[in-house]
Amino acid sequence: MGFGLGPTLEAYSLLSKELQKNGLELWRTDKSFDSTNKDTILPEHVDNRNGLYPAPLGRNAKASIITKVRQKFKFLGKFMGKALMDSRMVNIR
Repeated sequence: MGFGLGPTLEAYSLLSKELQKNGLELWRTDKSFDSTNKDTILPEHVDNRNGLYPAPLGRNAKASIITKVRQKFKFLGKFMGKALMDSRMVNIR
């Protein structure tokens, strides 16, 4: 809450961290997103030491899932565009 440089930088930092969560199923990772296997514990955030790569979608992916993923990447693009316009660094490799 507030305005100025501090809250703006904090918002960019928090949002870039949220966009790297495993639960969004946007990024390629070593683990699978199999919801039937409850024993697999995924880390909260994707390991981005080597960069982030979009997770592939199967040929038989449902249209609703494709739409959700497309909306998330569209939001990411708008976020990155806003960061460029504001000359801000975003913590996403």
